[in-house]
Amino acid sequence: MAGIILRIYNIGAESVWYDEAFSVKFSKVSALAQIKWILQGGGGYEPNPPLYFILLHFWARLLGYSEFSIRLLSACLGSLSIVAIYALGKLLFTRRAGLVAALILAVSVFHIQFSQEARTYSLTAFLTIITFYSLVKIANHRSVWWSLSYIASTLLMLYSHYYGLFILIAQNIFCLTLFFRYGKAGQIRVGRWVILQTIVILSFLPGIVHLFRIKDSMQKAFWIEAPTLERLGNYLIQYSGSIYLLIVFTFFALVCVIGANRISRLKVLSNVFAANEDKNHDPSIGSGQKVYLLALWFALPILAPFLISVISTPMFVGRYAIGATLPFYLLASRGVDCLRSKYSVLAVGLIIVAVSILNLTGFYRIPYKHQWREVMDVIERNSASGDIIVIFPAYEDISAKYYKTRDDLKLIPMADTFPILTDLGKNRVWVVTHEHPMNSKLLREGLGGIYDFELERHFVKLYLFKLRQK
Repeated sequence: MAGIILRIYNIGAESVWYDEAFSVKFSKVSALAQIKWILQGGGGYEPNPPLYFILLHFWARLLGYSEFSIRLLSACLGSLSIVAIYALGKLLFTRRAGLVAALILAVSVFHIQFSQEARTYSLTAFLTIITFYSLVKIANHRSVWWSLSYIASTLLMLYSHYYGLFILIAQNIFCLTLFFRYGKAGQIRVGRWVILQTIVILSFLPGIVHLFRIKDSMQKAFWIEAPTLERLGNYLIQYSGSIYLLIVFTFFALVCVIGANRISRLKVLSNVFAANEDKNHDPSIGSGQKVYLLALWFALPILAPFLISVISTPMFVGRYAIGATLPFYLLASRGVDCLRSKYSVLAVGLIIVAVSILNLTGFYRIPYKHQWREVMDVIERNSASGDIIVIFPAYEDISAKYYKTRDDLKLIPMADTFPILTDLGKNRVWVVTHEHPMNSKLLREGLGGIYDFELERHFVKLYLFKLRQK
């Protein structure tokens, strides 16, 4: 319940920013048109598969396109992820491990942030948990239903975000390793796994074709900076919520990886950790194999795009790897579960909650998205009929249009040069640019001989200027 409240609280307070505005625009296209879009390799500024936009299309038809409505879908999916990670933690280890993992996810400022964003990230995280839950189920039991669940959830995950491919690769590395060593992965035989992967890959061929079609355009005009080890470290801090929680989670994840039974042999720690066997232990998948699965799930979606970005085209963005945060939480929760005293587990849980609440206080209080609602409100309240609004960069006109309600104001997206405007008379020109000191300087230097600057206001990530022709 707390996780749901944290995801819904203040959900409509921030303005819709460019990515969300594009989600709204694209979701207004019919589901069939979106499928046609991916088959034809379209998409413009949007390189992601269309599953989220199709869901938002039907969601918004019922609830509308307000900030609250469009973000509520992500909040619901983020809340379902809390239940799902509890179920997976219980399936892999114990009920207590599942509860700790659910607690970490419930108060995670990183996941709450993207549960309040009209984008695909919460959907991807939820589907990632489901595909791993289905994988563990078919490894434990020869079930046709769980095989179908695995195929469906994996396909939906892939059609929600292309980083799902790294998740799929991690699963294949896990199974192939066990095939070479044991001849099977739990109850999964090689032939069965080949059939499952063949169905998934063939069903995802349209997505693969689309990915190759947009690859060149992404390489030519991609906005992602080359990654550094410092940025990678900052992403790990973001995933945890703070440097303090990163230390806590890393420590307990290492306890899980090393093994509580080994740690408990050390005299210093023998009274702290106990060799806690899985209460739901299934001999089909051993404890070490479960940890190995989680380690692959955590490492590959982070390290693979990071290395590709270093060697070739930059493609690594922290939020894209949101699915990789989940095994990190599960590893940490298993380490906490190995504490000998239940009071120690409770104390760790309280520390996680306390530090997370401190992080959330700043998250709810300090705006961080482009304040397009506030900018457009100032313009529309203070402009005369016939005033012109110039938007830079040009693609941000989609954000301005989301909030524009007056038809008597003309909106002009600005490309490389300022538009030539004649016969303005008494009308004013409003200019909205991204927040950057050079934008203000260049505007004043380039337009100072033509326009008088009557107003300059600073908003979060945006500048607003009011110009009058001399």
